[in-house]
Amino acid sequence: ATRWQMILVVFASVPLLVFAPEVLSLFGSGFSDAAWALRILVLGQVVNMAFGPGGTLLVYTGSPQVATMGYAVSVVIAALACGVGANFYGLAGAALGSAAGVICAGMLQWYLARRYTGVGASIWSSFRQW
Repeated sequence: ATRWQMILVVFASVPLLVFAPEVLSLFGSGFSDAAWALRILVLGQVVNMAFGPGGTLLVYTGSPQVATMGYAVSVVIAALACGVGANFYGLAGAALGSAAGVICAGMLQWYLARRYTGVGASIWSSFRQW
């Protein structure tokens, strides 16, 4: 399932990466200036997806408190990274901070799922089983 999800995410992401200014201009002419921020956020989500549905796996196997703890840590990291990034690099820095938080969430949920359930839910584990 992770392979198919990754394939769908990549196919959905490519148009957003390539046509970011055009997509954002649908919301108004001033929004196309944020094309790099959109690209950074999309790439962050693609990397997050590569780590698989660790949080969902934890919830469905009876460890919702572990998943919640992992997300709480990720929110703190994202908030700090967004604040620092926005302070130094503006919108692109905030996007980098948000992407870093999303990637940390994916990595942490993957690690916790692997530790508590023994299941590797990442795309790499998926290809290893092929």
